[in-house]
Amino acid sequence: MHSNPFTFCPHCSGETISEVSEGKLLCSQCEFILYFNPSPCIALVTFSPEDKLLLTRRAKNPGQGKLGLPGGFCEHNETFEQTLKREVREELSVSLSDIHYLTSKFDTYEYKGITYSTLCVIFTAKLATYELDSISDELDDILYYNLRDVPLEELAFASQIELIKELQNK
Repeated sequence: MHSNPFTFCPHCSGETISEVSEGKLLCSQCEFILYFNPSPCIALVTFSPEDKLLLTRRAKNPGQGKLGLPGGFCEHNETFEQTLKREVREELSVSLSDIHYLTSKFDTYEYKGITYSTLCVIFTAKLATYELDSISDELDDILYYNLRDVPLEELAFASQIELIKELQNK
């Protein structure tokens, strides 16, 4: 589910753009179709040598002050693996090894009054070190939890709550 951010057609500037189905916008003047597809993003599930899940505390909205997995949005001409490595380097100042696909989840992401659909590709990997000295200004903290003790009500995104519940039930 998303909100239609467009008042005018991006092709003819007509004022008659409307949603004809979820994620599909149509201009009735020029019949231009705009597909409002999910935005791709990634997240990392990683466990310390003590088998504790690494979570971050978000410094910015959406979800400021809440917990989340390290990750972020794909940039233009970037693969999921490149996004994962870049985001982890930017957020945690550390490199990754032993990267494996885990699953994917749909979610929504509210930004400046627009609700975007997201498709999050989730990986597992090992960090070069779990003693993290430097974190991004996008984060307030790094925390480690026993998987069973993750405070689900403090997670910022519904997809991550669903994922953690699935991991807890394995």
